[in-house]
Order: sequence, then structure tokens, then C-alpha cells
Amino acid sequence: FEKIKPILGRNNLIHKKGFAKFIIDYAHTEKSFEKLLTDIHKSYSEDTNRFIVIFGCGGDRDKAKRIKMGRIASQFSDEIILTDDNPRNEKSLNIINAIMEGIPNSIKVHKILNRKNAIKKALKISSIDDIVVIAGKGNEETIDYGYKTIEHNDIKYLKYLLNES
Repeated sequence: FEKIKPILGRNNLIHKKGFAKFIIDYAHTEKSFEKLLTDIHKSYSEDTNRFIVIFGCGGDRDKAKRIKMGRIASQFSDEIILTDDNPRNEKSLNIINAIMEGIPNSIKVHKILNRKNAIKKALKISSIDDIVVIAGKGNEETIDYGYKTIEHNDIKYLKYLLNES
């Protein structure tokens, strides 16, 4: 087991001394998202102050899951950052507003369309005893905006920010 390498984008723990623990995962379906958050909550709840979750939903896809994803995130989060996750040909804000329908008003939510800025926000608001889950993109290299594709990788970008700090 010691020789087994983790799969990039699957439950990757990134931690730098003095910062929150960050977990990055591809989870973007209701089932995978709920499983991820359940497992993280079970594993870290005793020594964690807050759970912060960053995620979004893809555009031009299953619109019914958006409200469900919001409900799932709110069950396991103290704070949520909603952001882009391949909005394709839909307006990002419309996707985020649909997710919001599943999140009760008691949960603090940040709407940050730019995924890089969402990750920066998590770094800024999190503390050493927090867990930040960045879900949906895993180790993907791009974000699809329909009319253009931009380069972005959650793991690489987070490591860049942590090394700049």
C-alpha cells in the first residue's frame, strides 16, 4: 500500500503548515458529491473548526441536480462558495442561482463566478483548523465557457497560491 500513488483529482489532500487543509476531488454528481462530503465529515469532524465547500454545476446538463447539489452541500458545510464548473453555453449566474434554491438561508454563501477568485477567497477566509473542499473539477486542465475554453487546474492553482503565501 505504501507504493500506491493517489489518483490526481480524487480526494487529494493538500496542506501547508499554517493553512487550512484542502481536499480536491472530481465529485460532480449528486452521489459522488454526497459520498465525498460524508467521508470527509466523518474523517475530520473531531478536529475541524469549519467545513468550507467550493463547487458549481456544469451548464447544458442535468438542471434538476443543481438544487440537490445545493442541499447536499448545505448538509455538510458551514460556508459555501459557488463558482463556475464548465458553464458552457449557460450564464454562470443562472446556474449558481439554481443551486442556491437548495441552500437554506442559514448557510453563508459566496457567489464568485471566477473559479480562481473562488479559490483565493477560500484561502483568505479559511483558518488553520478548517477543511476546504474544492469539488467538481479535480485535475481537469480547462473550464469550458462554450464560446471559449480557459486553462485552469484546481490542484496546480491552489499549490501556486500556497507557495505565494
